[in-house]
Amino acid sequence: MDHYLDTPLDLSNVLFVCTANSLDGLPQPLLDRMEVIEISGYTFEEKAAIAAKYLEPVAKDQAGLKDADVKLLPEAVDMLIKQYCRESGVRNLKKQIEKVYRKVALKVVSEHGETEMPEAEVMTAEAQEAVENKPKEEPLAADTTDAAVNEQASETVLEPRAPFKVPDTVHVQIGPQDLQKYVGVPIWINERLYEFTPPGVVMGLSVNPIIGRSFQFSQLMLGGTPMYIETALATALSRSTRPSIQQTGSLQSVLQESISIAYSFAKVFMTKHFPRNGFFDRAQIHVHLPEGAIPKDGMALRFIC
Repeated sequence: MDHYLDTPLDLSNVLFVCTANSLDGLPQPLLDRMEVIEISGYTFEEKAAIAAKYLEPVAKDQAGLKDADVKLLPEAVDMLIKQYCRESGVRNLKKQIEKVYRKVALKVVSEHGETEMPEAEVMTAEAQEAVENKPKEEPLAADTTDAAVNEQASETVLEPRAPFKVPDTVHVQIGPQDLQKYVGVPIWINERLYEFTPPGVVMGLSVNPIIGRSFQFSQLMLGGTPMYIETALATALSRSTRPSIQQTGSLQSVLQESISIAYSFAKVFMTKHFPRNGFFDRAQIHVHLPEGAIPKDGMALRFIC
């Protein structure tokens, strides 16, 4: 029953197709009635090939630079993929490449437009004739109505112009060092890899299932990325402190359970092998996963810790 139109509908032969980047927001009863088809995202090599064969030529042509010596170097495309466009698809990569070529076109026109093609030369014969035959505009009378103004505006003659040809002296190559000038500061900075992790820090790995219910954080990554789990003693040990554990980093339920399991395992391990060590009897521990604004979930932490 359509409650808006108050009309019964027969949906027995209707097939609904839905797309989603994550299944976490779907109610379980609805998910049980759906057949989930997982489609993996593009790898780094696939995104680079798509950019070189399809995205760059189209963006260059749309910016009016088809025959110009303007090139986005492969190293710059690699940097765009790694530090600007880590989503599973290529939509954002397409936007960034188009932005680069549009800004290059604007720069070329600003620097060479007036010298290469002055105003008198860019107009076609039809445009010059239209300018010569165009009547002089008379000042509007005080009692002129809006209808008369709109009628006069509708009679405006469009003046066609010859297309701008990029001069042969223009040679532009956009490398990795030029990207900040065109698309801004990188969103993703290369992660630091410790040769030896300091005490309280352990390295995990987020993988990219693209569609799944295990790791929301990894859906923003390209393939995978190292992720450090940081643990620190919140306050100094004293007779007045009470044991506790604090969790931060926008953690979902499975990761919170993993931290609790790791905490219990550590206490059992200390009791079994170091019975005289009373560290966990007084320690207030703080566990943090970086990128706190991104929800994270998964099974990895219980194995890492």
